[in-house]
Amino acid sequence: QAAAQAAAASPAPGAALVECAVKALNNRGLCHQQLRHHAAVVRDATSVLARDTGNVKALVRRALAFEALEKYQEALADARAAFQKDPECRVASEALNRLRPFGAGAGQARAQAGTGAAQAA
Repeated sequence: QAAAQAAAASPAPGAALVECAVKALNNRGLCHQQLRHHAAVVRDATSVLARDTGNVKALVRRALAFEALEKYQEALADARAAFQKDPECRVASEALNRLRPFGAGAGQARAQAGTGAAQAA
């Protein structure tokens, strides 16, 4: 009976493998980030987040990659999620401050301002 309780308390055999894969993908994402391979960062971080939705490192890396790819809405969403998970994360906070102007409705306001200027001309 003690053996059954110990087995039930220990993580599933595949859990260690998943945890190792998550760490490897996160580290590879960092390598891609340093090489400025932004699309590869997005792929690796997305794979990490599919297995660990609250992984702050992956959220921050993907936010920075999305920002570099000029996908500002996606970058803002990831920066917000990272900051909510870890308000002490300086990189997430800085990204959030840079990306706030691209928040929901900002693109629409810019588009309307552009059509108003075109109509005035």
